[in-house]
Amino acid sequence: MTLKLKKSLFWAFFFVVLVGFSQKGGLPLADEYFSAGEYAKAASIYQNFVDDASKLNTFYAKYLTCLAKTKNTETAEKFLKKCIKLYPQNTIYSLDLATLYQNNDRQNEANKIVDKIVKSCRDNPSLIAETVENLNKKGYTTACKNIYLQARKSQKDDFIYALELSEIYKIEKNIPEMIAELIRVLLMNQNDKEFLKSKFQLYITSEDEFAAFESEIIQRAQAEPEQYLYNDLLLWINLQKKDFYRAFIQAKALDRLQKLNGTKVFEVGKITAENREYEQAIAIFDYLVREYKSAPIYPQARKSKIETKENWIKNTYPIDLVQIRILIKDYENLFAELGKTHEGFETNRNRALLYAFYLDSKDSAATLLQTVLAQTWMKKDFLSTCKMDLADIYLLKNEPWEATLLYSQVEKDQKETPLGHEAKLRNAKLSYYTGQFAFAQDHLDVLKLATTREIANDAMDLSLFIIDNTGLDDDSTHKALQSYANAELLLFQNKYTLAQDSLDAMLTKYKDNTIEDEIYFLQAKLYRKMGQFEKAIKKLETIANRFKSDIYGDDAAFMYAEIVEQHFKNPERATALYNKFIIDFPASIFTAEARKRCRILRGDGMSF
Repeated sequence: MTLKLKKSLFWAFFFVVLVGFSQKGGLPLADEYFSAGEYAKAASIYQNFVDDASKLNTFYAKYLTCLAKTKNTETAEKFLKKCIKLYPQNTIYSLDLATLYQNNDRQNEANKIVDKIVKSCRDNPSLIAETVENLNKKGYTTACKNIYLQARKSQKDDFIYALELSEIYKIEKNIPEMIAELIRVLLMNQNDKEFLKSKFQLYITSEDEFAAFESEIIQRAQAEPEQYLYNDLLLWINLQKKDFYRAFIQAKALDRLQKLNGTKVFEVGKITAENREYEQAIAIFDYLVREYKSAPIYPQARKSKIETKENWIKNTYPIDLVQIRILIKDYENLFAELGKTHEGFETNRNRALLYAFYLDSKDSAATLLQTVLAQTWMKKDFLSTCKMDLADIYLLKNEPWEATLLYSQVEKDQKETPLGHEAKLRNAKLSYYTGQFAFAQDHLDVLKLATTREIANDAMDLSLFIIDNTGLDDDSTHKALQSYANAELLLFQNKYTLAQDSLDAMLTKYKDNTIEDEIYFLQAKLYRKMGQFEKAIKKLETIANRFKSDIYGDDAAFMYAEIVEQHFKNPERATALYNKFIIDFPASIFTAEARKRCRILRGDGMSF
């Protein structure tokens, strides 16, 4: 072998190794230049790999960015065309080319590419999902819409892609078409209409949209009276608007058309009562009582009518004892009518609680509950509830030992259930009332992990309150807590005058004590129950001014808004107070309820 040939072979080998080495280390170096913002240097290295299809995905986006940063449009166009040629079915390369044209005032060429992509889905429906995903990433909303509409036409199905199209029309602010598509979704999935109705809150978000939706449904209901869905939607719309009378009318029509035996009307009555529209709810239940005497719904309607009346009376302060006696008579008559049925014995429980807590007839109450507990055939949960009620009555009678025995029985019978946790909570409160704070704390520590949020929150609140007022080695602090617990027990027993005297004495004796703000809050609760709302407001204002950041700061602020809403009937002022509450106490357990009250008071369409 000649020297010249040897040299030629050496340089050839050296070049191959050098190229291999540079390609192996080239992309990391290019990436370093890219990260450093040296786009021209990065691009010059990436350029070496454009023919290597196996590495395309690793540098594609960065190389395209480099070409854009260096305004190298011509090279970018050639690169994208090469990518399209390599992978004709990957629309992302075509869309990037369309975007390149669009950014360089070549809109017609961009449109041709997008149109071609849209047409490709007509011949191959399997491409729709991936193509739409890529189009969405680039913001080609109209193209996505055209693909869906084209698919409908080619597949001769006016219902497919209804939800996707409703989203697009929402973006385009084409409300009539958005509503039409939402209705298609419902017509296509009538078994899931309750779930879908809740989803409408994501789409129908303004009063104008809601009004347009209602108008469209009314027109369709008139044009297609045989389609029950539209009547059902009108009922739902009226409930969202809190127009319970119209909802009642619509529910009557549905009950008649679908032979539902009053069940739709009953649902409306329950929702109306839950929204504290007691008078309207009573009228709805009264209609059921008159019209469905022989239907299965009758006992529930009779009972719900009286229970709604009871809630109305109990939430109107001061409570009218004459009305309480009328309620008891109503329950007696209902028991006589229903007999020894489950619904009948439920009325005895209601009557017992009225006797105990409002008429101070604790022995009569206990007797009634004992007759219910003798019905061992009844549901276990209901009997456990009655047993806790009887324990409460023993507490009213100052017989804590009898009370704790019954609470403990329910705890044992209902282990790790909400009822069992409720019994444990009441046992903890009993220990608290009687000054056994350490024992109460043991129960509360367990309940902080309770399955129901309400019980866990109540346990946490009482636990923190005990810790706050027993943490210091100060005999006066323990005595103050004991006095406060005694006052709470008096309030529980509805001994308002004794509770008032006790709290007034505490304010004098324990002024500037850590328990002072709690005294003001308990006084506010007491005055509210007594119907002395101005006095309650003054106590709450004291808490807001002096103890806003203390344990009952959020409770006091929420109660203030409630009194303004429910008792002073000032919706504007109440709305302002709820809004302020949301800002001041974003982490409070009452914040969600405050938001709900704001929506109701404002009359928002989508309020629950």
